[in-house]
Amino acid sequence: MSSLAIGATLLTLVFTYIVYISWKKQSASLAWVGWLGLFGNTSIWITASGPEFGVIYAFFLPAIFVWLGIYSEQKKLSISSPIVKSQTKWQWQPKKVSQNVGHGLYLLIGLLLVSSLLTIAGVYLLPMSEPTKMAIGIITVPMIWGILAFWYLATTSKIKPLLFSLFSIIACGAFLFT
Repeated sequence: MSSLAIGATLLTLVFTYIVYISWKKQSASLAWVGWLGLFGNTSIWITASGPEFGVIYAFFLPAIFVWLGIYSEQKKLSISSPIVKSQTKWQWQPKKVSQNVGHGLYLLIGLLLVSSLLTIAGVYLLPMSEPTKMAIGIITVPMIWGILAFWYLATTSKIKPLLFSLFSIIACGAFLFT
């Protein structure tokens, strides 16, 4: 492992820790520093390992390092009390069922289409060989899909992600197919 890769690993660990601290302290400025540092560190990874492996290391190491924070946050629970089953009666609510089915279809099918089109349009602009573009696309589709799904589930105003999805489909479709 080269010294540049070791440095990039340490920077990834530091910036992941900054993102973790921003979550603990609920600090938006620390979150910006951490995320921008992680994205900026991608160029160091690409220099150290090449575009194919550098992007993979830059995107997956924070996901691995975040388990250190999860491990430190875990609480040991005792299993002394038995599990008490709820006595509430289940009721069929067609409106809630249809809403949840709609959310599921949008999250699984709609956002797959949106993230795929965004990735294809973005990767199409990269000045790389086709196999490299395909590798980057395969890696980024689930990340974009996850970010969009998190945004949709975390926001109280569902119209903003829906409008973004509609605009993205129209813009990417026009870019790719005209």
